[in-house]
Amino acid sequence: MVVEKMGPEQLKKPCIADVLRAVERIYGLPEDGLVNADRSFKMAEAGSMAAWAVREMSDDTLTDLGHILGRDVTSLSSSIARLTDKSKGNADLAERMKQLKENLIDFET
Repeated sequence: MVVEKMGPEQLKKPCIADVLRAVERIYGLPEDGLVNADRSFKMAEAGSMAAWAVREMSDDTLTDLGHILGRDVTSLSSSIARLTDKSKGNADLAERMKQLKENLIDFET
């Protein structure tokens, strides 16, 4: 299979728009729901999830994401740290993170 012979640098990584769409699907948000988000707990967690996915799986930066979401890179970085810490004791959150990663890995192949 061609994909198996490709190195990681040749696989297409998800862009911010792909990450936002995947997060919106997982959280049941409307299209552009994160861009126009309020600061409710659900929206804050979804934004943190998008930041985590961009940092882990995208070639885009948190600065780029911050411009789209209207947040600075420091707050996004802090939210990622809180999210990953919380996921260690919260099976539902850990499952959502796993689901997002799987959705975005499927995108890459």
